[in-house]
Amino acid sequence: VGSEMCIRDWDMRVAIGLFERAIAADSSYAPAYGSIADAYAVPTGWDNDPGFGLGESARYAERALELDPTLAQAHSALAYVLMVRDLDFEASDAEYVRALELDPNYATGHQWYADLLSGMDRHDEAIASALRAEEIDPTMIIRWNVARALFHAGRYGEAAERARAVAAEGGSYSRSAHWIEFDALVELNDYEALGQLDDSWMAESWPADWQDSVAILSAESAAAARRYLARTLDSTIPPETPRTALVIAAAAYWAGVDSGAALDRLEALVDHPDRAWARTEWFWMLQDPRFDELRDHPRFVELDARIRE
Repeated sequence: VGSEMCIRDWDMRVAIGLFERAIAADSSYAPAYGSIADAYAVPTGWDNDPGFGLGESARYAERALELDPTLAQAHSALAYVLMVRDLDFEASDAEYVRALELDPNYATGHQWYADLLSGMDRHDEAIASALRAEEIDPTMIIRWNVARALFHAGRYGEAAERARAVAAEGGSYSRSAHWIEFDALVELNDYEALGQLDDSWMAESWPADWQDSVAILSAESAAAARRYLARTLDSTIPPETPRTALVIAAAAYWAGVDSGAALDRLEALVDHPDRAWARTEWFWMLQDPRFDELRDHPRFVELDARIRE
């Protein structure tokens, strides 16, 4: 793997190396190219460099399709790039549909298609796609993705329940599942349940001042807690920080402080010099229901058009 690639997950680096060996043995073996396309695409959701990773994913997916136009995996990988890097939802939708026509039992295709459908506000279809992926392959990441689809649809009680079950398993997606449960309980204003959460996972991912603001959530009224959280986040998180901080800060502002501040954060994202990174973050934001009431704001509409140019 090239030195410019910043993948933290050893498994992906090993997988790419093994598939490259397969290509060295048989340069016409399309599934190896398709698998490398997947391996480069996935880490871009883990705050790795999307410009490099998605560029490589597109390159390998296109080569796979040159060798075998019927390879569902390659159509799905290309759809992922079109969805996240290019924000070309129409083209991405067509590639996902083609992939699942070719292989209706391709679980990853259903899983990723759910993300696109959520970003397009087609939430019932997104949940159905996520559940279909779970039916085919009930692994932790796919069951976690069902919780995400439910959260994106605003079905917070179901999302919290699903996420809690995944978190209880203690696997690699446990912390991410805790986040979904936490966010869902905040949206439900269930501060009693928030106060009962095992917050040991927060100590690993949140600095002390954030944890102080979380403690307020179970001690104060919903409105006061959200305002406190919003002010704490905005005062401690620079605009250039990774996606999670940026989106939480803007969403918290929307929740009770000032929509203008949220739009300022989003404009800083749109104007970020790393275009691939900005578009990738914008896509994840588009799925987040906490921004729903901002979507018709003229300034939001202008920002959305600008980042897609």
